[in-house]
Amino acid sequence: MYAQLLLILNRCDESLAQRELAISLDPLNPFTKLLYIGTLVQAGDCKASLSLTEEGLSIYPADINFNGMLEIAAYKCEDYDRAIRANNHKGVNNGNRFLFLPDNAADMAHDVFISYSSLDKKAADTV
Repeated sequence: MYAQLLLILNRCDESLAQRELAISLDPLNPFTKLLYIGTLVQAGDCKASLSLTEEGLSIYPADINFNGMLEIAAYKCEDYDRAIRANNHKGVNNGNRFLFLPDNAADMAHDVFISYSSLDKKAADTV
């Protein structure tokens, strides 16, 4: 969690170094990889986070956490189609549906992304 604190303090390079240390100490731990991906997204490196998320999904294709991280990273990279597909896939784990998405889930997700975009713009305008 020290890496998260460093991000909050806007010390991105130090935060990434801490996450890289964690990955080097436990490279097979999927939770460590998820935290590293989240740090990359928050630090603004969405391309690297997408790559690592896809790597994680190749090992754990039905994992709701990796699919959720893919949704976030794809949104930050403005790859909205991929983000919507990840959102639709989040409801599946080992062939069982956890979420019961309506037929128009993609349209609804697009509307949510538009809303987030306007919030991001408002937040950027206030800084």
